Amino acid sequence: MKKLLLSVLAVTFFTIQSIAQIYVGEEAKDVKKESKQEESPKANTKSSSRYKDRYIHLGYFSPKMEPSENYEYGPFTPNAHPKYGLFLEKGKYRFYRDNFIFKNNCNIGLYSGFSIGFLAYDFGLPDSFSGLTIPYVFVDYKLGPDFRYEISDVIILDLYGNVGISMSGGGYVQDGDGISMYNPTMPAFAFQSGVGLDVSFGAFIVGTQLNFAKAKYKYDVVEDDNFGSTETVSEQYDVLINSFKVHIGFMFK
Repeated sequence: MKKLLLSVLAVTFFTIQSIAQIYVGEEAKDVKKESKQEESPKANTKSSSRYKDRYIHLGYFSPKMEPSENYEYGPFTPNAHPKYGLFLEKGKYRFYRDNFIFKNNCNIGLYSGFSIGFLAYDFGLPDSFSGLTIPYVFVDYKLGPDFRYEISDVIILDLYGNVGISMSGGGYVQDGDGISMYNPTMPAFAFQSGVGLDVSFGAFIVGTQLNFAKAKYKYDVVEDDNFGSTETVSEQYDVLINSFKVHIGFMFK
């Protein structure tokens, strides 16, 4: 009886010890798996993931507005020229894949923008003029490729091209006695192309744009025949409206 009891105790002891070893081994395997997961590389959290979507620009521009020839009457005579302009632009960058070239620091996507602005214009009117003038208004939409380079986790450089459509109106002039001198009869439409460069510091943007376009402006113009009488004629002007812009802004989701 005593030997039987000792045998039962021995079997029980070895069984418990084997179960304990198996449990410890499984636990060690789980710990090893967790450590491997912790050692796996972290996902790319660079600034392109945080600030890559939308932007707003507020800027200054001064288009050349050079006529293709010298006009004797109207808003595009040699002594008339733009003074300054302001614009507001809103748009979006589109990237369909995370950074993938140049050591994960670069990306290629699309840039699009819609802007509206006004231009103060010197119509070359005499000093005695006391009537009404309305500045030019510009509206445009553009789209093009964007090349993005991430200088650091915070600083981003965007180089983009664009093509689009621009519409311009305004340039109305009326003298003091109510006679319209320059009356635009329709908005001017133009196809435009250009390039731009933005540098972003976190969400803050500074940048510049260069755009090229040519439009046809149509006006009813009151001409003075220098003999005390006037005549209203319809004039068409071919005008280059190339412009250089500088802007500040910010990006947001």
